[in-house]
Amino acid sequence: MIRDSRVLMTVFDVAILASSIYSIIIFYKYRSTTDKFGLEEPIRKILVGLILISLFYLADLYTIHVLPAFMSLSEADSVNLNLHLHWSWLVSLLCVGLITVGLSQLVAQLIPELHHTFCRLQQAQKEVDCLNFELENKVKQRTQELASVNEKLQKEIIDRQETQLALHYSESRAKRLEEGLPIIIYSFSSKKGGIYYSKYVETILGYSLKDFKSNPWLWHERIHPEDRQKVHEMIQNPKKKKNFEMEYRIKDSSGNWHWFFDRSIRYRVKKLENEIMIEGLAIDITERKKAQEALEEAKEQYQNILNNTLECFWIIDGNDGRILEVNDAYCQTIGYTREELLQMSFEDVKVVENYNEMEQYIHNINTANLDRFETKHRCKNGDLIHLEVSINYIASNNVFFSFMRDITFRKEMEEKLVHNALHDDLTGLPNRILFVEYVDRALFNIQRNPDHLFAVMFIDLDRFKIINDSLGHLFGDLLLIEVGKRLEKCIKNTDIVARLGGDEFTILIDNFHNIKEVTIIAEKIREELSLPFNLKNKQVFTSASVGIALSSTGYKNSTEILRDADLSMYHAKKRGKSRYEIFDPAMHAQISSFLELENALRKALENKEFSIDYQPIICLKTDQLAGFEALIRWQHPSKGLISPIQFIPIAEETGIIIAIGDWILSESCRQMRRWQEQFDLTESLTISVNLSGKQLQQSNFIDKLDQILRETGLNPHNLKLELTETMLLDRNQTISKLLKQFKERNIQIGLDDFGTGYSALSYLQHFPIDTLKIDKSFVSNMRETGENLEIVKTIINLAHNLGMDVIAEGIETQYQLNYLKQLNCEFGQGYWFDKPLNNVKAMTKIAEMVKA
Repeated sequence: MIRDSRVLMTVFDVAILASSIYSIIIFYKYRSTTDKFGLEEPIRKILVGLILISLFYLADLYTIHVLPAFMSLSEADSVNLNLHLHWSWLVSLLCVGLITVGLSQLVAQLIPELHHTFCRLQQAQKEVDCLNFELENKVKQRTQELASVNEKLQKEIIDRQETQLALHYSESRAKRLEEGLPIIIYSFSSKKGGIYYSKYVETILGYSLKDFKSNPWLWHERIHPEDRQKVHEMIQNPKKKKNFEMEYRIKDSSGNWHWFFDRSIRYRVKKLENEIMIEGLAIDITERKKAQEALEEAKEQYQNILNNTLECFWIIDGNDGRILEVNDAYCQTIGYTREELLQMSFEDVKVVENYNEMEQYIHNINTANLDRFETKHRCKNGDLIHLEVSINYIASNNVFFSFMRDITFRKEMEEKLVHNALHDDLTGLPNRILFVEYVDRALFNIQRNPDHLFAVMFIDLDRFKIINDSLGHLFGDLLLIEVGKRLEKCIKNTDIVARLGGDEFTILIDNFHNIKEVTIIAEKIREELSLPFNLKNKQVFTSASVGIALSSTGYKNSTEILRDADLSMYHAKKRGKSRYEIFDPAMHAQISSFLELENALRKALENKEFSIDYQPIICLKTDQLAGFEALIRWQHPSKGLISPIQFIPIAEETGIIIAIGDWILSESCRQMRRWQEQFDLTESLTISVNLSGKQLQQSNFIDKLDQILRETGLNPHNLKLELTETMLLDRNQTISKLLKQFKERNIQIGLDDFGTGYSALSYLQHFPIDTLKIDKSFVSNMRETGENLEIVKTIINLAHNLGMDVIAEGIETQYQLNYLKQLNCEFGQGYWFDKPLNNVKAMTKIAEMVKA
């Protein structure tokens, strides 16, 4: 029984559980469909309830079948428990299960219908959307059409407003022009008379507009009787042209006559019974008419005046250039008669040297240029004359009249002045100004054509000053003229020779292709100028030093290239003259160094940077000290010791050698006098001092020498002044006089570096020289093989024959010393004995001599 009840409860539990699970499946299956109808919340709640019921019955099954086993209940208690539970819930659970099953079936039947309805609703929605889209497109299209129509309307409104504004502006402007212009605008009817007159008529004629309105024929009534008929014919004659112009007179309210230029248009109005209407403009030309009348009256007077004026005059037709009138002065100047000229044009007498000149001449005529300009006319005999022309234009007659003045003499003088300003008076060659202009033009050609090459030669005659001083300036000028001619023979026609001044010439060699072309010309110039010049039956010889600067160096202006050509010429002269040198940038660096050294040299005396070394001179017969040669030394504060070979030539060239030489002479004499007093020497030692040619050229040199001897107290006999052969040759008359004064003071004279100069032996016997000094280049090259031995021997014998002592420089070996002793050479100096000594060491040397 109990078992049967348990089975029965189990069956009920399973049935209710199955029913719940079935309902859950049904609701889940149609969940997606019910969601579309908004039933998701109820369905969700039903599903939750069903799930809870299912869980409850699962618990119930657990209680019936599993729990009793754990609780150790008797089977009867367990059955009673379950029966009690089941019966308490049975009715409600059955109702819930039945409702759930019924509801599930009802929903299962309802959902498909709802789904079908939903699909129809979707289709309807699509149709509605499609209709809405079409409706929106139509509304949008209609809106665009309405906007376009509205835009057109707005544009038409704006155009109409602009048109109205422009019309208003045009009417306003026309009214202002009508009131402002000095012109009478009128309208006239052949039947009604004057219909309209502009306000300016009141200003001209003095009548008011009311007068013309009250009397429409007032205008024509005031026309001059002589002109009225032609005006009437112009208006009434139907055969006359539509547009017409005429001039006539009208009397104003004051009785004065006014000339009017009338330009009108005539037309016939058929609607008004062929009434003739005239619209026109009337311009007051009274002043112009008066001027024309005055011109006609004065024309005859002008003709008489012009024929009597000294200036040339003509009138030219503005159309074809024919000569319409001339005065007597022009006929006399050009040599044609008035009748001949009136058959000619200005082109028949005008000289045209180039097309541009003709264009300018015509431009001056056509533009009535009142400024004066110059031109050339050809006379009947073929001569050319220069005329200064001023032109005036008469527009009414389209003629030009001009006054001309003969300026031929002035132009010749101007051309001569310009030529003289740009050319050398003596040679006729271009001068510096014109030559610089040619060089600048060549530099400009390089800017347009980088391959264009040119060169500048700077030419300086060698020893020109000697020729000029010895033969006179006349021969010097003749020589310069002939040099210019020879230079022109050496170049092409396209090249330029110029004289810069003195004996300096320049040549522009333009447009060459190879530097060899330039060197060939330079050699040709050197050879040509080395040939003798015959000047007034005298042969004169000279040579030239040539400097060359090439455009390829990259010059910016003519000053730079002339500077470098001059610099290279200077180098050619230093290297022996009668040669050419091509500019090298190193020359510029050298000259910069030269200038730097020159500036330092000028400050050296002031800063006491100079000192004197004394090289011993030994008597070769006694091997005793005979004296010293004073040698200057320069201790530069930053560059150290600078050799005399570097700075003496600069001092010579710049003239600084005068101050340096005076200082050496004074300091050497003072030092020798101290030694004499210190060691009680009076006659035995001499001090040799080298003189510069520039010192001897000073007129007060002998006075300065006397002053030095007085101040130092040195016996003149202990002083030996050394000169060079060049100094003897350059100024022999002055030197001869000066040497004589030396001898009068008992000063010894030495000839330094003998054999290295011109060695004009005939000069020696004319000068009171005490000592010849053989240059060290001969002494140092003396060899046992005999080299230079004969030269030294010849010099010594020559000096002895002339009664002179000999000093040999540069003795460095025993052999040289022995040989010189054999030749009876009196004195010697060189490193064999001693190097140049400062004053302390030199004093020690003297002390040793005294002790010996």
